[in-house]
Amino acid sequence: MSAHYRYLLQILRTSLWLLPFGGIIVAMLSAYLMLRLDAAGLAPFLEKHGLYELGPEGARLILSTIAGSMMTVASLVFSLTLMTLTLASQQLGPRLVQTFMADGLNQSVLAFFVSIFTYALLVLGAIDAGDKPYIPHGSVLFGIFVTLCGILLLVVYIHNAANSIQADTIISRNGAVLIEIVQNMQRADSAQSRPEHEPTLIGQKTSLYSDMTGYVQVIDMAEIVDAARRHNVVVELRCRPGWFLMEGSVIAVVWGRDEARDLRDVIFESVALGPKRTATQDVEFAMRSLVEIALRALSPGINDPFTAVACLDYLGAAVAASMRRRILPRVLVDEKGDPRVLADRPTIKVLMSTAFDDIRQNAEGHVTVLSRMAEVLTMLADHIGTAEHAHLLRRQGEALRRITGRSVHEPFDRAEIENRLIQLERALGRHEAGAPPLAGR
Repeated sequence: MSAHYRYLLQILRTSLWLLPFGGIIVAMLSAYLMLRLDAAGLAPFLEKHGLYELGPEGARLILSTIAGSMMTVASLVFSLTLMTLTLASQQLGPRLVQTFMADGLNQSVLAFFVSIFTYALLVLGAIDAGDKPYIPHGSVLFGIFVTLCGILLLVVYIHNAANSIQADTIISRNGAVLIEIVQNMQRADSAQSRPEHEPTLIGQKTSLYSDMTGYVQVIDMAEIVDAARRHNVVVELRCRPGWFLMEGSVIAVVWGRDEARDLRDVIFESVALGPKRTATQDVEFAMRSLVEIALRALSPGINDPFTAVACLDYLGAAVAASMRRRILPRVLVDEKGDPRVLADRPTIKVLMSTAFDDIRQNAEGHVTVLSRMAEVLTMLADHIGTAEHAHLLRRQGEALRRITGRSVHEPFDRAEIENRLIQLERALGRHEAGAPPLAGR
């Protein structure tokens, strides 16, 4: 799938207009089908057997009431959605608004009430109160039924709105999205990767420059690998999802023949730019969404360390997922095993720094947060796969010990954090034979 199509799908998934627009179309089709059924004998059947009897004025009154009330409820749903977005952006960060806009229930409820309003208007116009009155009993009865369903759906929506503004709910949702992005990136490139082999870059060098300005949203690696194979070249990407490109910035360097310029259109089609960062492939942005929640929770105006602790838990889970496998290989190969693409990837060092550095630096004096960070680092020691993993965890432990000694003045609290850092030392010792103790002791 083209990178631009994937970016378009992301835009549609986070839009509040798509499902309501589709609901209007479904309402029009439903009204047409129900009116045809009534004309084919459903209305006389219901009236003959006494299952539903209503005069023209009564039917019009019911449908008018349904249309008016549904429009009022749709306005209420829209207002509640905006209120939820406002509260979330103020307390947890404006970049989390995308998560609420992508909530399928919010979109579905708004679409359902708009569709009922449309259906009631269309059926209302089919009622004839002349000399030979015509009442589409089946259509009216169906309208009453979907309205009752709408009332139940409104209760569900209110429950979801109340639940969705809770910090723990938001953190768990964003944490699940973050872990899913990490796992998807592992699966997407595992068949094409050969991280242990770095090709020699030789031949004609051709730089490709961006003709647009914006953030990199999606990169279709499979398409670039296939194009590089067809042209028998190696493509060195100079950008990754989340990076900001100016017009004229280098997107990629092609190593090979002079005909490599033919790759320009393919590479430009495989790199989608947008006005803002999204979590489609940008694992750093997904991490920073949780980091932002933690930093706001640690601010003096909020002072909620337990929210920061919850963020640390999910950030640790994402880092563990990246440590368990060789995530984000730099070298991608074709089906013959020949290196074709050198991708610019966030390393495990970048991911670990993104997850912990800002929170640690802003957690001075917060014993609960510092203690939990030591526990998370200790748990990550169980997922060490390389010497680099152990080295990075050791650096995090050393930094945590220094900031604890500088900001925690109560001996009892400092000793509690020190005990957890000692546990980290022991865990690292199982992977580093003869390793020195954490610096700062």
